Amino acid sequence: ADRQGALTQEQLNAFCMGMQQYADEFDATVVFPQRSAKLNTARELDEFCASVDVLIGLNILPVTKPFPVEKIRVLAEKAGLLRGPDGNFHYRSDSGKTLFTLTNHDESPFGTTSEGLTLLFDVPRVAGGLAVFDYLADFAQTLSTALEGTLADDNGKVLTESSLDNIRAQLADIYARMDDRGIAAGSMAALRLFA
Repeated sequence: ADRQGALTQEQLNAFCMGMQQYADEFDATVVFPQRSAKLNTARELDEFCASVDVLIGLNILPVTKPFPVEKIRVLAEKAGLLRGPDGNFHYRSDSGKTLFTLTNHDESPFGTTSEGLTLLFDVPRVAGGLAVFDYLADFAQTLSTALEGTLADDNGKVLTESSLDNIRAQLADIYARMDDRGIAAGSMAALRLFA
């Protein structure tokens, strides 16, 4: 399973046929036990993954005038974010994995001003997610204050300290469910499942 969905009967058949051809070339025998059980397992895994596949977006919206991108750059770099080849700012782990990004709210490339910003956090792909979310939330509040903007959710509803605490509690639940399933957030398995 991955973000495209669970393994299908057709994909499994194609894999088995390929393995059979390979085995035939070397006069080997290949066995495919419990094919229908594997398909059921793939569907169950896909359903679980869909239930924890969350992308958190915190938005900083202007109150009166657009934000100057040069000021955004300075604040982002001060917080440890670097501009990537895609033009967005990335906060990365020591190993170089993106932990969260800062983008234009309308997903357009940054110009000289911005009509709003979005901080994106791909929950299942981030190891140490609660600590990263805490840093993200602090940075969002700092950025919002410095730019004299409003911190809001995707529906434009203002986010308060209590709202951020609720998001954090939901994150803790998601991470606990992933751990119970043996899929640590940010692990190789999680990166493969949520690709």
